[in-house]
Amino acid sequence: MSKLIDQPMESIGNIAKLYTEENSITKRKIMDSTFPEKFEFDGDISQIIRG
Repeated sequence: MSKLIDQPMESIGNIAKLYTEENSITKRKIMDSTFPEKFEFDGDISQIIRG
């Protein structure tokens, strides 16, 4: 049971590091979990589209 709690807590604690060091797929997963709305980025501007 401890592993079920410890691993996600470590990931949350390292989210900034994960975001800066990982590839675009992982970055997208982080953003999708942070913003459940539709997140769009056109290369210059990012926005959250709320339905």
